[in-house]
Amino acid sequence: MNIKFIRSKMISLGLITASIMTVFANVTNVKAQTNFPYVPGPFTAPPSPLVEPNFPGRIRQSSRTNAPLLRRGSRGQAVRDVQIFLRQQGFYRGAIDGIYGSQTSASVLAFQRRYNNLSNDGIVGRNTWSTMFGSIS
Repeated sequence: MNIKFIRSKMISLGLITASIMTVFANVTNVKAQTNFPYVPGPFTAPPSPLVEPNFPGRIRQSSRTNAPLLRRGSRGQAVRDVQIFLRQQGFYRGAIDGIYGSQTSASVLAFQRRYNNLSNDGIVGRNTWSTMFGSIS
């Protein structure tokens, strides 16, 4: 083979490789975004309200004057709001499904134990709602 031909191909290949490496070297690091729910662990911090797409930082359906009594067996948007709130506070690790089951009840109990003025009954009543609203205000 012709040495000039081989040398010209190697130079071309070198220039192409250098160009590609320059492009990749200038790319900034981007954090991956996932749709996985937040599950608190020993080395993670609770997310800010902006992380949870279904929760705009406030309880949507209920207010201080119109908060429903929630207990095991309750269903709906108010239960979903409580689950999201408890997840953001680091108490709830289950699915955000709007069903007040055993995991939601246990999370409510843990939240109630954190505050001395709440009864530890696992029921989201007036005082528990009031404390939740006070936590997000």
